[in-house]
Amino acid sequence: MMEHPDEIETDSYGDMSDEAKHLYARLARGQTSYALYIPVARQTTASLTMPASGGVGEVDNPPAAIGAPSSSGNGKTYYYVKTSDRRSKQSNIWTRTQEWTGFEQVDTDIIEGV
Repeated sequence: MMEHPDEIETDSYGDMSDEAKHLYARLARGQTSYALYIPVARQTTASLTMPASGGVGEVDNPPAAIGAPSSSGNGKTYYYVKTSDRRSKQSNIWTRTQEWTGFEQVDTDIIEGV
């Protein structure tokens, strides 16, 4: 990254691609972050017996009935990681809530199952 982005040489700027010029303009006005929207699929089930739970932190597709998107707007396939699996009991009813988060890429050194 340039030490002084406001002092760019005119010749260098002219050689930039349109995308690079767009990025440069964002950096010049102080924008250093952006929002990244990712899908989260959630399923809640109820039962009279204590449900099993597990698999958190592993690549695991949500049930098809949830209707989670399989790819992003730019066509990249989502890899879903199970990020939550909670169970609770109120009166005689057990509730299990599972969540899966979709990512365009997964670090296989950290997440198993890719």
